[in-house]
Amino acid sequence: MTLDVRGSIKNTKLSLNQYVVFEELISNAIDAHLIRRALDSSAPSMCVTIEVEFQPADILGDREIMSVSCTDNGCGLGGEQLR
Repeated sequence: MTLDVRGSIKNTKLSLNQYVVFEELISNAIDAHLIRRALDSSAPSMCVTIEVEFQPADILGDREIMSVSCTDNGCGLGGEQLR
C-alpha cells in the first residue's frame, strides 16, 4: 500500500525543488501509518514530528546548512518493509 501526497502516481524523476524532502517525509509517514492501521486496527492516530535546524555554512553567513529529522508512529522498518 502506497500513497502519494499529491494524489497521483509516484514520480521517480529527480526534482529540482530543494524542499521535496518534506513531501517525501510526509508521504512515507502516511504510508507507514496506513500499513500499521491495516495490521492493527487499534493503532493510535497518526503522529508525525518534523524538526528543521538551520546553521550557517560559512563564516560570511551567505549559505546555510539545513538538517531535517522526522519521527512518526507508523509500522517501522520490519522485514516486510525492507523487502
